[in-house]
Amino acid sequence: TLHWEHISSIHEALLFPEVEFSSELFVLDRDRYTCSGGVAPMDMILTLIAREHGAQLAENIAEEYLHERIRDFTERQRTPLKVRLGTSQPKLVEVVTLMEANLHEPLTLDELASHARLSRRQLERLFQRHLGCAPTRYYMDLRLARARQLLLQTEMPITD
Repeated sequence: TLHWEHISSIHEALLFPEVEFSSELFVLDRDRYTCSGGVAPMDMILTLIAREHGAQLAENIAEEYLHERIRDFTERQRTPLKVRLGTSQPKLVEVVTLMEANLHEPLTLDELASHARLSRRQLERLFQRHLGCAPTRYYMDLRLARARQLLLQTEMPITD
């Protein structure tokens, strides 16, 4: 398993083509245990404790460590987009999802607005109201964050 931030970098860089990576929180495979990072190790160890010593003990340990709940391995690693954005405004979530899916070849503002069935001006107001910035600024920040991630985590040349 890999932390969600690193999965696409590994695939983009074509490192370890023979390895099958998992985006699950953790994997318990016979005598091999792997986890994605963050607090996933806590979820993994609590799952193992529950298996061997019962759910009550695992829940008591989780409470002692202020671990709100024990996540199952199938749960998403990444916080849902509407939580990250701090809004559940459906058009905004739709547009940001499109932006995140099109970082390498960005869509124009008109294309984004069209996908969301909004005018360009409506889209600009939506971003300003909910995120405090223009959609072009937000998109650029996403793309720069991705470029930084690729530079730090891969051997890809800066010109790519």
